[in-house]
Amino acid sequence: MNTVLITGSAGLIGGSLTSKFDVTNVQLCDLKTGQDFRSIQIDKNVNTVFHLAAVSRVIDADLTPEYTREINQTGIPDFIEKCGRKRKIILASSKEVYGNSIDEVFEYSPKNPISLYAITKNEMEKIAEDFFYRGFDISIIRFSTVFGGMNDHPTRVIPLFIRLALNNRPLTIIGDTKLVFPTYVDAVSECVKNFSLHENTGIVEKMVIRNFIANGILLIDLARLIIKLCNSKSEIIILNKDTNYANSILRTDFPNELLFGWEKFLDLYIRNINFADKRNRD
Repeated sequence: MNTVLITGSAGLIGGSLTSKFDVTNVQLCDLKTGQDFRSIQIDKNVNTVFHLAAVSRVIDADLTPEYTREINQTGIPDFIEKCGRKRKIILASSKEVYGNSIDEVFEYSPKNPISLYAITKNEMEKIAEDFFYRGFDISIIRFSTVFGGMNDHPTRVIPLFIRLALNNRPLTIIGDTKLVFPTYVDAVSECVKNFSLHENTGIVEKMVIRNFIANGILLIDLARLIIKLCNSKSEIIILNKDTNYANSILRTDFPNELLFGWEKFLDLYIRNINFADKRNRD
């Protein structure tokens, strides 16, 4: 019986992806529950590995630089070796590897990582490419502003804005030209699963990379949308207004219709957060 291994299974994307599979066909591993992917014994029936475990926030990476390098970068070669050449290996990366520019960036565009988090993800991609040319069936998927899980970190931009708006508190943004590219977590995890089932990664001349992104929106417009959906009286405070923020304009050569229309899920997410917060207060 074929089985999948999901590292980072208790995280935002990992938790959603886990729910897409029959529980009897999934091996789970998560750093939050004390399971280190670097020492896991992979089940012999595993044929696909989704490696989502990571220090996944820029601020957390800056606060724990050594740990971040260990998890996001230096632990990767041994883990890939452990997975072996006979398994399909899918590694999660981020749009942060592009850095800040004013250009459109596609899957194989030049990268310019700035933060420690982005640098470690970029190094992970380099490691993966080296293994690919050594005959490993390995590919990269990049995420951007995923939202929708109730286990998401409360200081990420979308849940943070929602809670501020629900309490009629100001929403603060830096500059008024920053772009974000939201994607709904259940749509993302469905795309990840479909990618593993249908993408033929083992017989191509270069490593397969996919940007899992959809339509972008100015951060100030996202704030306005959240205020509207929350029926809020919140104000928007703009710091460094009229400062030209360098935006990498994310694009993909492989658009996926599942990722578009994320706005319709935003209202559902707002209602879920509102309900959960009220229940916790009661």
